[in-house]
Amino acid sequence: MKNIYCLLFLFAILLMGCSTLKSPVVTRFNNRSISDYKYFYVVPTSSVSSSSGVYIYSTGETTTTTVNPADVISGFFFKNGFIRVHEVLPENASSTMIISYGETGRRMFDLAYSTEVTIQITDASTQTLIAVTTAEGKGPTEADNVRMAIINALTSLISE
Repeated sequence: MKNIYCLLFLFAILLMGCSTLKSPVVTRFNNRSISDYKYFYVVPTSSVSSSSGVYIYSTGETTTTTVNPADVISGFFFKNGFIRVHEVLPENASSTMIISYGETGRRMFDLAYSTEVTIQITDASTQTLIAVTTAEGKGPTEADNVRMAIINALTSLISE
C-alpha cells in the first residue's frame, strides 16, 4: 500500500512538471509598431495585494506582496527607451501611445492559480488600436502572477 502512495505522489509531481503557461498572444493593427512612438501614457491602475504565510500553534509569519500594474508597465517602457507623460498634449499626440491594462482570466496551474492579463495600446491622436497583447503569469503570490503576466505580455510585444 505504501508503494502505491509513493507511485501516486511521483505521478502527481510528473504531471505538475508537464504543465506550461499559455503562449503570449500579440495582435497588431494597421501595420503600426510601438517603435513609431516616443511617448506613452499609462491609464492609472489600482494596486494588487496578496498575502501568504505559515501558522503553527497560533504563531507564524505572513508576507504581503503588492504590485501596481501601471508601475510595472512604466518600468518596462522606461527600460526600452520610451518617455512617460502624465497627460496627452495635442502637440505630442501623434507620437504618444495610450496603454491600458486589465486582468482577463485565472486558471488552475500546478495546484495554484495563474493569472492572465491583457494590455491594449492605442494611438493617442486617432484613438485606434496599435496592438493588444495577452499573457499569463505564475508566481508565489497573486501579485507576483500579475507582475509576471505583464512582463510576459510586453516582452512578446517588443520581441515581435
